[in-house]
Amino acid sequence: MPEYSFRCDKCDKPFLEFFHVQEYDTELKRTKCPYCKSKKIYRDFLEDNVTPNYIKGVHEATTLGELADKRSKKLGSRTVEGMRENFKTKKKNTLEDKLPEGMTMGGYENSAKLSKKEINKKRKSK
Repeated sequence: MPEYSFRCDKCDKPFLEFFHVQEYDTELKRTKCPYCKSKKIYRDFLEDNVTPNYIKGVHEATTLGELADKRSKKLGSRTVEGMRENFKTKKKNTLEDKLPEGMTMGGYENSAKLSKKEINKKRKSK
């Protein structure tokens, strides 16, 4: 039997009611605030759908879903950081191919588009 969270519009106190899904409409019409007996109540969906720890901002996971979400965020950030580092390293290594002593990259501005063989051909032809 599901548990439904309600809040009284008059006294603003929360309370719980238990009834079957099939009886929801009829039971809702009969439900009163247990504190002030008012019929002006509304369903508190936030209480139904969010765990108390999530509302408080406590970062310890209490359900498997929260734990999985926390770990996927960690894994995602590590993966992105690792990709950035790999890209920087590869870029640095390709741009800084060691030239023989005394040679510079002057005249080879478009060398990034050329293969290593084509660059060597240009070097030999000069």
